Amino acid sequence: MIRCFALVIVILLSHITIKASAINDLIEYCQLPNSIYGINIDYCQVEKNILTFVCHIDKESETYRSYLKMISDNDSESIKRNIEEAYEQYGGSINTQNINLYGTPYDDTWILYMLFKSKMITNIGQFIYYRKIGSELREKKVRLQFNIKETDLLKGTPNIIIHRMSIDMSDFDEVAIIIKYGGNVGEVIKEKYKMLRGIRLNQKALPTQAGLGITLDSIRIKDNTITYCGVVSDFVANAISMEDMKEIIQQMQLNMDVAIDKEKLKKAKGFPLLNMKMEYEWYKKSNKEKIASITFAYPSLEILNAWPDSIKSKEPTIDYTLEEDETRNIPICVYDPVDLGGSVTWSSMNLGANKVEECGGLFGCGDITGNLQSRNSVDYYIPDTIKSIKGNPLYDIVRCIKGEGWHMPSVEEWKELLNFATVVQATYKGVAGYKIIGSNGRAIFLPKNGFRDGDKEFDKSYCGFYWSSDVSDLTNGNDFLYMHEGFIMIDECPRWRGMSIRPVREY
Repeated sequence: MIRCFALVIVILLSHITIKASAINDLIEYCQLPNSIYGINIDYCQVEKNILTFVCHIDKESETYRSYLKMISDNDSESIKRNIEEAYEQYGGSINTQNINLYGTPYDDTWILYMLFKSKMITNIGQFIYYRKIGSELREKKVRLQFNIKETDLLKGTPNIIIHRMSIDMSDFDEVAIIIKYGGNVGEVIKEKYKMLRGIRLNQKALPTQAGLGITLDSIRIKDNTITYCGVVSDFVANAISMEDMKEIIQQMQLNMDVAIDKEKLKKAKGFPLLNMKMEYEWYKKSNKEKIASITFAYPSLEILNAWPDSIKSKEPTIDYTLEEDETRNIPICVYDPVDLGGSVTWSSMNLGANKVEECGGLFGCGDITGNLQSRNSVDYYIPDTIKSIKGNPLYDIVRCIKGEGWHMPSVEEWKELLNFATVVQATYKGVAGYKIIGSNGRAIFLPKNGFRDGDKEFDKSYCGFYWSSDVSDLTNGNDFLYMHEGFIMIDECPRWRGMSIRPVREY
């Protein structure tokens, strides 16, 4: 009995020690002597679950001087003029005089605060993840607060707090997700806070004339949804049709798409996993009657929902898989072709399928009829001089069926896709497969199709087998993509084996 009691005490003490050490490790890590963008962390105060870090701005540090140089190198007035011209292009106007592009120490939009916060979330988040202390900190609902003072402690000098910054465990959970899916943590977090800062600057310029008869009246930020509310003059509201609204929405999509830095999105592979949403609402000026609303997924810009339904295309363009992980809110595209951010666009479904979830045909490679089931290599003959059947109408069944511009994907095109995309196992309409999320936030679905040997099928719902157009070193063989659980590779096999084909199209 005594022995059991002692054992319980030891377990409890060890449990307490672990939790205490997690917080101590965090404090120790944050207090390493450094200057992050000119902001120094001096000491930490602990009160229950809140860790308050007292900081000051070190104006003599190299990082602060670099920041000042960055500002001086940018022409603020020129940038403001470009913003004004962008609004004027569509019949609007904006008062940029109310916008301080870089902010001041007494303004929460100061760019230095954005850089500091994104850096702290990145560094601390990665520390928590690799030390595996996240669950312990989350259990205690630990929150970090940074009180930033203008100067270091000086005798006889008032040293007021000029900015308070709060970071909770949800911010660090986001870091874990980005690491999990192979994204560039620093790039993703920085881009997110850059976006949020830009939106807060827009708030300072309101109201602005967004177009003829339309005024952007307010911007709301709640969780990962940004809502823009526009007021429409009675004259325009009475004259506008749903077709006009469709044109406005289409133009908004084009404008946003142009503004997105696609190269940055490729590098920050995890950015689509942040599930950002852009919502637009329009109200009649006289009675605040709601005219229309639209919600875009960001950064894919696919329409998530619209009101009234008449301003949305009757044909569905997106749908969702059923998995319950961090990618569940990222829609898959059900139209052709789908731009995933690479050098080619991809079909939303396999060759021979009528729906995204269908496996389609299991074709022998080089069989343009799509009917062969023999195991005789002669029936799938390709001359040794040909190293790729891509786009060749004598051997590429995709070109024969779907026409000019379409072809079987090459090994290089498969590798390019898998290099910048995020691949997760998912279920769509009851079919097991893989959700392939491109760098631009768009996604396609690859069913676990199995393969065919003669007239018998194997491994359906278990593995994915997809032909490439590249002729392999194997006699009478071609390269193919093999997917099983989290294992993905390029392999080779005889052409008589029946596999799925996912068409691609040149831009």
